[in-house]
Amino acid sequence: MPPTQNREKPNFFYIVKLREIGLHDNWISAIILGYSAIQLLTPFFMNRTAFCKAAALPVELLIVALVCLLLALGGGHLSLLPMLILPLLLSLPSFLVSMMSNELVDELHLEKQRASFLSIVNQGANLFEIAFLFSASAIPEQGVSVIFYVLAGLFFFVALIIRL
Repeated sequence: MPPTQNREKPNFFYIVKLREIGLHDNWISAIILGYSAIQLLTPFFMNRTAFCKAAALPVELLIVALVCLLLALGGGHLSLLPMLILPLLLSLPSFLVSMMSNELVDELHLEKQRASFLSIVNQGANLFEIAFLFSASAIPEQGVSVIFYVLAGLFFFVALIIRL
């Protein structure tokens, strides 16, 4: 059976992308190892953006939007590069928001309620993730590219809102 045939409904977007470009599902191990290694660069990038968090956040969100768009549009083996760097790019805005949340606690002099404040922020992020996963579970029937188009639009929209 060729690797591009859908033997079962995958629950991981990258498996769908691998099948679309004609690679076997087993390549997901190499992709995961690759993006895990690339994520080791997170401290390097965080040190570069720590001094200008507010300015860096919309730029990072725009870069994430572009990579998602590349994944949606991309075909062939060039899709592997965005697949390798997207997890790193998704982690950078998350770390920036976390740092900015801690700074906001300090500015508002809520040090005694830091855990509660950060827990509320974290719960909001968890609710967003749950909503995304539920909605995304229905989309693969139409193609995983739709998910990356939606993500690109969402990150672009959030970057614009932050920038305004």
